[in-house]
Amino acid sequence: MKSTEPKIRVAHRDTTEWVDIPHASAEGLWHDLWFGRTGSLTIAPPTWAKKVRIVGNKLHVPDRLQLLATANCITVRREMLATGHFIVDLPFNPGQALVAVDFVADRDFRPSTEEINGEDHRDLSWILVTAQAAR
Repeated sequence: MKSTEPKIRVAHRDTTEWVDIPHASAEGLWHDLWFGRTGSLTIAPPTWAKKVRIVGNKLHVPDRLQLLATANCITVRREMLATGHFIVDLPFNPGQALVAVDFVADRDFRPSTEEINGEDHRDLSWILVTAQAAR
C-alpha cells in the first residue's frame, strides 16, 4: 500500500533524501504540500546538521505575503513581494533532535476564484518546497 503521508525533501551536500512527515507531526499541510494561513510541522534533522531552513514558493496570488515561522520560541519574519521561491532559516541548536515549526501567513487565496483551478476550493497561502539541512 502506497503511503499518502506528505513528504518533504531534506537536501544535504549533493544528495537529496525524502523524509516522511506523519500527519501527527504536520498540521495545516495538504497532501500536495500547500499550507493555508496557519500550520505546523516537525522536522528531524540529521545529527550532523548545523543549520535548518525551509524553502517555500509563492504564486502570483496573493500579491504579497508575510510569513512568520516560529521555532525554539523565536519568530522569523519573511515578506515576499515577488513570485517564486523564498528561504526561511530556522532558529536551530546543533544536535537538536526535532525542530517544531509553527507558520502563520497574513494572506491566502482560493484557487477556484482566482481562475487557477476551478475545482480547488481550499484557502491556500504558500507551498512547501523543501527542508534543508546544512553543515
